[in-house]
Amino acid sequence: MKAYRPLEYHLYLQPDLKNFDFQGQCLIKMELLEPQKSIELDALELEIHEVKVNDEACSFQLLAEKEKLVLKAPEKWPAGVLELDISYTGEINNKMAGFYRSFYKKKNEDMAIAVTQFEESDARRAFPCFDHPGYKAVFFITMVVPQGLKVFSNEDIDEEIDLGKGLREVSFKATPLMSTYLVFFGIGDFQIRVDLEDRRVRAVALEERINFTDFCLDFGRKSLQFLEKYYGVDYPLSKMDLLAVPDFAFGAMENWGAITFRENLMLYYPGVTSKAGLYRIAEVVAHEIVHQWFGNLVTPSDWKYLWLNESFATFFAFIVVDQYFPEWEIWPHFISTQTASAMVRDSLDNTISIEIPGGEHVVINASTAPIIYNKGGSILRQIKEYLGDECFQKGLSGFLKDFAYKNAESKDLWTSLQNASGVPVLDLMKSWVEQPGYPCIQVTQNADDLVFTQNRFTYNSEQNGKWIVPLKIRYFLQNGESIEKNILLSEKRQMLTMPPKTRAYKVNSGQSGFYRVLYQDQDNLEKLCSMIEENTLSPEDSYGVECDLYEFMLTGRISLEQYLGSMPAFIGQSDFLPSMSLIDHMESLIFVLPEKQKTQVEGYLKQYLEFLITELGLEVRDSEKHSSSVLRDRALPLWMKYNSANQQNKIQNMIKALFAGKKTAPDLQKGLLQAAAISMAPQLRKFIDTGFENLESEHQRMNQIAALGYFKEPEDLSWAYEFALKRVPARNRYLPFAGFSQNRDALSSLWDFYIHNEAEITELHPVHFERIAASLAVSCGLHLGEPVKTYFETFIKEKKLARDVISLSLEKLAVYRNFLKACDK
Repeated sequence: MKAYRPLEYHLYLQPDLKNFDFQGQCLIKMELLEPQKSIELDALELEIHEVKVNDEACSFQLLAEKEKLVLKAPEKWPAGVLELDISYTGEINNKMAGFYRSFYKKKNEDMAIAVTQFEESDARRAFPCFDHPGYKAVFFITMVVPQGLKVFSNEDIDEEIDLGKGLREVSFKATPLMSTYLVFFGIGDFQIRVDLEDRRVRAVALEERINFTDFCLDFGRKSLQFLEKYYGVDYPLSKMDLLAVPDFAFGAMENWGAITFRENLMLYYPGVTSKAGLYRIAEVVAHEIVHQWFGNLVTPSDWKYLWLNESFATFFAFIVVDQYFPEWEIWPHFISTQTASAMVRDSLDNTISIEIPGGEHVVINASTAPIIYNKGGSILRQIKEYLGDECFQKGLSGFLKDFAYKNAESKDLWTSLQNASGVPVLDLMKSWVEQPGYPCIQVTQNADDLVFTQNRFTYNSEQNGKWIVPLKIRYFLQNGESIEKNILLSEKRQMLTMPPKTRAYKVNSGQSGFYRVLYQDQDNLEKLCSMIEENTLSPEDSYGVECDLYEFMLTGRISLEQYLGSMPAFIGQSDFLPSMSLIDHMESLIFVLPEKQKTQVEGYLKQYLEFLITELGLEVRDSEKHSSSVLRDRALPLWMKYNSANQQNKIQNMIKALFAGKKTAPDLQKGLLQAAAISMAPQLRKFIDTGFENLESEHQRMNQIAALGYFKEPEDLSWAYEFALKRVPARNRYLPFAGFSQNRDALSSLWDFYIHNEAEITELHPVHFERIAASLAVSCGLHLGEPVKTYFETFIKEKKLARDVISLSLEKLAVYRNFLKACDK
């Protein structure tokens, strides 16, 4: 039981956008549940000037390393209500965390804004507080700001007072009960656009960018109204702002009533933003609005239950997008971007459960995010498929109503779903949420029976494990029809009789399950491959067969030769999901394998690309699928690298037109720039050099940044490294390194550049640095050997930075090394 709890925060803040500091006064009304001799608050990088308790001066101590402010009672404070009054000052920092500054250009002059980013535990950088999701309170926020600047917080403005001398005092309405990480305040030269159909929804952006908020405003309204209806719970605040922030470390943040976004994930530029970019905007907008219920209204009682926020936002974002844009066919994107990446992460020995053990001060990073977001979202899809839409919806609505303005644990949700469905959800979900990893389902045919056995899938060894697995099996009958059956695999070994006259079967039909399938019956696998070659198996099932084969190859359960022997079946695939998987896997093998075997894979890739260019063509067609545009964008630089001279000449002519400023379809621009780095490097360097800082949109900047990793010649790469570190904005500085690290021509010089600039690179935002370190540990470690491996092993022993992520990368490195050894046998 907690010894005390906050009831209200009254914050009075005066930010200075010239000196980048602020004065603050924080009055906390709290309740002691029993007498206390001291009270511990969270505080970081604040200078505390005075503390009063019930209007009497109080002694205090700042413990910087522990991020604590300790208040000491003269004797003991009795149980009951206390009022803490704390005067302090702080910095509007440049760390993209806490209360931080961000810059933009207006008439060639640098202008500043100040905004907050508090998740998970950075509210303590802006005011002393109980900085944990379990401590909910009501917030009253007042700010003293210059006339002419807009100021925002979670709720609407309640009162404004002119203080004279160019200042005004702005007070906001009281918030609902909420956690500190959801508090927001921001100030700057913003403009507001209000949705005309639902005036609760407002888009907020800098003046010259406000005209590009139409899509997010419209889709934000639709998302809000759809979710209110689906959940059966009204959005409780008076407004919902969508704010585009120039400098932002993450993608977006769900502050209650004041959602912040990276500009490229909110602003849509017609004629500039690609279909892939528009899809991503819709997904992120929906993700953050889902949080207004999952996370904001109902909040996890501890960070170990963070998945209750992020898994739901990840999964439901796709439900919302699919509701309004069914023609986008977004569920293959879900499998490709969410489920596939989660399974790769969860295949390592060093993994975690969705419900993170311990839970105190959990950090969302490249180690934890694929589990909390992607795996959690995939497990929700799996359980929804098993329970059915009606029971799933009824259970969620009950959960949100029962725990509104409260904190919840995983079992609370499972109980709600169990009550709604009558299915033993508690037992079923415990196996998925409380234990790490996922199952490998081995299937053996014994006459008319299928025998299923399960163990945990990992790259390095088969490990013991048992889950309650909702299996979906499609039986293909001799008459050409098919039957789908759902069962629960609850034992380590279980048998199922097939329907009469079954000629083949596919386990994990539709790929809604979070498990891999190893067919011990080679004849069945060959039949599935024949169906893929004949295009009679669904794209999702074709993907499932290929992806599982690839992953079993990495573990050594099947050989490289066996995997490549299946290639003829997949060469005729043009649907998004199997095509993206095939390209990614062949590119990965080309990057990893030695020359002789690499050449063999390149042969298959060239053959596939020739087929794909015939299917898709080089020009964007109005009638084509949304996913075809995304696939073409992915294939363009590969066509330049591997295809015929005639096709390469056509692509070069398209690049020249782009450089000349001629109208180019948005869906081609990123791919053409990447292709230009391969074949027209001097022209591309000039193009980027002269225009990068003056680009109209962040989307265009991201396209150019994505091209940097494709240069081949030492001189071009040296220029690209320097450009990435010196001219790419800090918010995006980590992005080019992902491309560099997958470029075999770059690795030696890239490692030298990293070592020479280590001090500057390690000063990047921690989440950004860890992504750079993670990619270098695998790529450079694989091709440059022991010195790189030894460097990172020493790094994580001596420094706290990115330890978990680098450890994972070293395990991935070992996986590839073991794979290469097996290939040599």
